[in-house]
Amino acid sequence: MTSLPYDQSFVFSPRKARTPETRRETQPMVRTSELRRLLQHWYKLKGARPLPLRADLDPVEIAYCLGNVALVEIEPPFRPRYRLVGTKLADLLGEDPTGRYLDEMYSTAIRSEALAAYRRTIETGEPDYTERVFNLLFLKLGYYRLLLPFSHRSEGRADLVLAAFFPTDRSIRRAVDWLGRVPEHER
Repeated sequence: MTSLPYDQSFVFSPRKARTPETRRETQPMVRTSELRRLLQHWYKLKGARPLPLRADLDPVEIAYCLGNVALVEIEPPFRPRYRLVGTKLADLLGEDPTGRYLDEMYSTAIRSEALAAYRRTIETGEPDYTERVFNLLFLKLGYYRLLLPFSHRSEGRADLVLAAFFPTDRSIRRAVDWLGRVPEHER
């Protein structure tokens, strides 16, 4: 496997917050079997080409994680828009963002981090794996995210991202399961 950006961000408590750190590892430990499998599938689709084509992506082949993925179209010059969103992901978000732009959603901090990750994925043409975990007293909430670039409108140039999200706590299935546990200033 080639090198991929790995952003491991932790916030320990509201008073002891620290800046998220990003580091590059040759083979980061992708924590879920679904994301490891999805990453391997992306490399198989890519082959010797710079990027896999959107046409190569068969939903049946990723049925094991389809509910947790979104197709994010990057409109020129750079504006990510949710094109399709899986039902489990929509439940986790508390709404279905299909058709909405990323810059219209989320808090300023989350929006800024997400836009940077999508930009990095598009510009490098490489997968981007992130672990964002919030340790709040005895609670550990967060997500694992894998962004995979695809070429859709122009061969060889990334303009579509397959984004897969899994909560760190598998008992969390809907927005109400985690929103009530996170202080307002952490969202």
